[in-house]
Amino acid sequence: MIAPAQVTVTQGTFAVTKVYDGTTSAGTASGTLSNSPLLAGASVSGTPRSFPSANVGTHSVIVDLMVIGGGHANYTLVNNTLTITNATITQAAVASVAPITNIPTMDAYYARNLTTTEAIAGYALPSTVTVNLATGGTSSLPVTWTTTTAYNAQGAAYHFTGALTGNANVSVPGFIAPTTTVTVTPVRAAHPPLPNTYVTVDSYGGSATTANLGTNILPTGGNVTVHSAVVPYTINWTTGTLNTDTAGNSATFSGTIAFTLPAWLSPPLSNSVSRLVTVTAKQPVTISGTRVNSRVFDNQPFATVTGVTAQAVTNDLVWLYTSTDGGGYSSATAPTNAGDYALTITLPDTHPTHFAEPFTHTFSITRRDITLVADNKSVVQGGTLPALTFTVTNLAPGHTVNFHKK
Repeated sequence: MIAPAQVTVTQGTFAVTKVYDGTTSAGTASGTLSNSPLLAGASVSGTPRSFPSANVGTHSVIVDLMVIGGGHANYTLVNNTLTITNATITQAAVASVAPITNIPTMDAYYARNLTTTEAIAGYALPSTVTVNLATGGTSSLPVTWTTTTAYNAQGAAYHFTGALTGNANVSVPGFIAPTTTVTVTPVRAAHPPLPNTYVTVDSYGGSATTANLGTNILPTGGNVTVHSAVVPYTINWTTGTLNTDTAGNSATFSGTIAFTLPAWLSPPLSNSVSRLVTVTAKQPVTISGTRVNSRVFDNQPFATVTGVTAQAVTNDLVWLYTSTDGGGYSSATAPTNAGDYALTITLPDTHPTHFAEPFTHTFSITRRDITLVADNKSVVQGGTLPALTFTVTNLAPGHTVNFHKK
């Protein structure tokens, strides 16, 4: 019997390398193993096992050895494995950046405390982004957002560019995240309602002007409510004259309005105001009531004015709630949802015996702050993941919160 020759294998020029991909999967072998004695009709192959770590650097990797070739039966290995200590994982390059999603929408009021572009980016954009690697894997990298858009407290579309910061595993030479836009929509002050109004025949000495009509007919100031903020205004009436000798006469009085605006509030598109005043023979009455300017959303209609009276014609009054923030609400029923509104209470022009100055009131229903806290869970390794739950506090009656996993 001829015994197989024993072969000792050393590393020689054999090397194992890979580019970082976030896994410990085996690298690529190159070079040649050294064996003694030299083999006739056979050779030794080496198959690297996985890396002990996924990170860039030099590692010790076990290589499984095997004699191959037509003469392999004539040889046996002294060592079936070989540990090499200079296997390397090199940095990966970024191929692309995953899209930025879930950018919050906000208007200038809700962004009023974000007083720099850095603060806006910090609130609206992530501090890390997912990048796709040239090797096919992914990684999470820090990003610094900058914009050339000047900060504007009244709102703007901020176009941010993200500069990535690499790490030991991922290189980002000159790579930037795609431009991402954060829009802060302007909020505009709305003119106070100035519906048509009336004066009685033969009043004001036969001639009504901006100088003698008085503030009941031509108000010179007041407040509007925008997102629970009380915004003062003044009106300067400049033109208009009305002959009050004859019922049915009418004239339009014009002026300009000026608001004392907080930094986040944009002025109205026009500062011109007007009011139509008509002469009537009907008896005047006054609409009155108790006002409340704002309330936190509670999923209930907000009756912002209570105790409304108009002497003998209270039951003939018409109520109309409308949005002043573009929400599109218009109804005789008090609103429920968060927003800015105006209430106008009028006595119809067709009333046969009386007329009244319209009663107007602006008010807000503000958003409700809620708190969500994830409930602690535990699971045995290899077990089924338990249902994810959370606790919500300060939720309005009748409302629930749903969530989905991403």
